[in-house]
Amino acid sequence: MDTRENRGERWLDQAVGGIRFGPDRKAVREELQAHLEDKTADLQRIFPDISPEEAEDRALGEMGDAEELRAALAKIHRPWLG
Repeated sequence: MDTRENRGERWLDQAVGGIRFGPDRKAVREELQAHLEDKTADLQRIFPDISPEEAEDRALGEMGDAEELRAALAKIHRPWLG
């Protein structure tokens, strides 16, 4: 069963999955989660009749494709070798 919470958690996990350094991965995940929560709250404030589930779905859509974000974050957070 795909609960809304699991969908958001999976999106976050996928988005940060390319970051190898654990502390960076955790920090970026927390920041993305805060953005997702802010977007969801904004949508609920702007559209008072929207359900929390629909607001989160729309917020996830606005956050973009998790795989594309994963690739971009992996490039930015590439550990130094040597």
